[in-house]
Amino acid sequence: MSYSIKDRLRYRFERYLNKGGASIFVSLFVVFMVMFILIVGIRLLIVYFADPGADPDYTGTSDDVWRTWLQMTDPGNMNQDNKMSIWLKVSTILAGIVGVIILSMLIAFITTSLEKVFYNFRKGRGKVIEHEHTLILGWNERVVDIIRELIIANESEKEASVVILSNENKEMMDEFIRLKSNYIVWDKDKNLVFLAQTAGVLQITRDNYPDIDFHFTSEFKEKPVV
Repeated sequence: MSYSIKDRLRYRFERYLNKGGASIFVSLFVVFMVMFILIVGIRLLIVYFADPGADPDYTGTSDDVWRTWLQMTDPGNMNQDNKMSIWLKVSTILAGIVGVIILSMLIAFITTSLEKVFYNFRKGRGKVIEHEHTLILGWNERVVDIIRELIIANESEKEASVVILSNENKEMMDEFIRLKSNYIVWDKDKNLVFLAQTAGVLQITRDNYPDIDFHFTSEFKEKPVV
């Protein structure tokens, strides 16, 4: 099966974008520079074939390049061409519109990339570069006591560290403990107990934290052996 040049280029471009965030950033930068050169060329052609206007601050080609750059990076600089001819203002409007579109895409890309990085930080998905550290597999309410004991045991160590490896939603549990610290205690079996003021507060809390399993007192009691 034969494919057109358009299909081949689209396929290559999609494969390039799938390589990651760096490829998207480079693509946007290349598009920005290509459009910058194109708009500068249009502006120079207009100046060559038409009267640029009676702006006393206009100095020539170098000023055309500089003004185009400023207009693409900040549309507020379009007022520099207020005294230029109507034909030259066409390139000014074009520079402002293209600059807003590309820079908006670039800002959106950077924001999304930062959100992804911060999300991975919160989830603890970064690489662990430690030496002679303590590794805890899994997570439950007793891990806090284990960490406290490890802190006491490693007081003489200068760079002691603890790494927790778990599939549980640790972020949700940490947030629950932080927000409800005034209403959480430990029972005699080292289980976390949430002291809800009313049944309504308990129901709201369960709705707000669906990833946390709430157990009731009867579930922790052992059945008598007959």
